[in-house]
Amino acid sequence: MASIEEIAGQGAKASLSHETKAFLQAEAKITLDYLAKKLRRELNAKKTTYKKLKGALNDSVLLPRGAKVVAKSSEEVLIAINEIAWGTRQKARIDAHKLRGDYPAEKQDVHHDFAESFVEMLERIHGGNSGSTAQE
Repeated sequence: MASIEEIAGQGAKASLSHETKAFLQAEAKITLDYLAKKLRRELNAKKTTYKKLKGALNDSVLLPRGAKVVAKSSEEVLIAINEIAWGTRQKARIDAHKLRGDYPAEKQDVHHDFAESFVEMLERIHGGNSGSTAQE
């Protein structure tokens, strides 16, 4: 079985620090092989949808590809259809690319209006004279 570094490439080695790897393996019991196995599973994800059809199903009816009859009666038929889970696969691909370091670092713009709030608070305390001192 391939390790996460082999799957993710050299970028994963650079992006995961030694401390992070040690924590994941020792404290959280999450090994790189475990992550690789989960990522591989998500990259091949499928989902099963169930459809209820009214009426009896005879042998001449062709079911869609990946479909099978789960239950049937004289009035209804329940079929299960295996489909590709495109959303899960897309998210897994994005995660894999992030592990490899293929995407540039995300820029986070943090805006604090602390200074404005502080000035307003001082004005309320001093009655609008926050910048001047009383010399009376």
